[in-house]
Amino acid sequence: MIWNGTSKEYPLNLENFLLRAIDSGDWKKETISDGEFRTLQSEKIEGVKIDFVKVDISRFIKDPRVLEIWSQSYFHDLRAKLKINASIDT
Repeated sequence: MIWNGTSKEYPLNLENFLLRAIDSGDWKKETISDGEFRTLQSEKIEGVKIDFVKVDISRFIKDPRVLEIWSQSYFHDLRAKLKINASIDT
């Protein structure tokens, strides 16, 4: 999400997301709108225990201090900046 949220050249491909979500069984509908995707993101952000994620990922990060900015607010800010290529029929 961070990479997609900060990439100006590579928007998230909503059609690809839809196919992966259907394949995994996590999405039952044949389409997904930008709004539905953003709602899913928001719900996931609210449901994640950020402190647990920081502990879990810190062993893979050279300087764990970079994780200090991680919070639900930080990820909601990234979510708002996310560019989505919604080339599917919704």
